[in-house]
Amino acid sequence: MRIFSTLLLLIMSTNIFAQVEVRQVSIASNDRFQLQAKYYFGATGGPGILLLHQCDREGPLTGYEKLAGKLAGAGFNVLVPDRRGYGESRDEHYRDFHSQMSLIEPTVAGDMEAIFGFLSSQSEIDKTRIGVTGASCGVRHAIRLAANHPEIRAMVFVSGAYNPKGRLADDYVKLANIPVLSMYSERDRYGTPAAMRHAFENSNNEYSKLLVYKGNKHGTPLFEQDVNLENEISMWLVTNLQEK
Repeated sequence: MRIFSTLLLLIMSTNIFAQVEVRQVSIASNDRFQLQAKYYFGATGGPGILLLHQCDREGPLTGYEKLAGKLAGAGFNVLVPDRRGYGESRDEHYRDFHSQMSLIEPTVAGDMEAIFGFLSSQSEIDKTRIGVTGASCGVRHAIRLAANHPEIRAMVFVSGAYNPKGRLADDYVKLANIPVLSMYSERDRYGTPAAMRHAFENSNNEYSKLLVYKGNKHGTPLFEQDVNLENEISMWLVTNLQEK
C-alpha cells in the first residue's frame, strides 16, 4: 500500500522562487515494512532521481533537502527516502539503525529494490532517464542498484567508501560507461579518497568528473563547505540526463 500526502514548498533557485510540490509517500518493502519518503514532483516527462542518505546521518534531515528542491525546480522528479531505522522509517520493531545494525542490514537489499521500484513506477517519469545519488554508504547501494537496473544512466557519489579491490569495486567496473560525478575530502577518515579515485579512474565516460576538497568533511556536509556544490551537481545531472 502506498499512502500519499501533499504539501508545497517555496524553493529558492538562483534569483527566483519556484513552487515545488512535495508528496509524503509510504513504500511497502518485501516484508511489508512501510518505508517513508518525500517525493518532489518536477515535471511530467522529466527524469527520475533517487537520493540515498549516508549511514552516519543523525536527526530528522537527510542532508538532501536543498538539492532535492533544486533538482525538482529543474524538472527532475526526485525521491528522498528515509532508510529503515532512520527518520520517519521507524516502528516499534525497527527503532534505530545504529543500535540494530545486525537486525536491519539483512533488509537493506529488499528495501532498496522497493524504493527504486516506487520511483521507476511513477507515471510522470521518463523511465529511460533515471539517476541515483548516494552519500557515504549510499554509494554502495547506488552501485548495486545500477548493476541491476540498466535504466540508471548517471550516478553521483558523495564521499563514497568501498574497498577498491573488493567485490563491489568489480561490480562498479562493469558500469564503466555510465557517467559518474564523484567527490571527497583529502582527510576523510572513512577510506573515501581511495574509493572515489577508483570510481573516477575506472570510468570510461568522458563526462565523468572528480571533485577534491580540503579538510575532512564526509558526505552531505560538503554542501556547507562549497555553497555552489548543489548547483554543480544539478547542472551535471541536467547535462547527463538530457533527452537523446
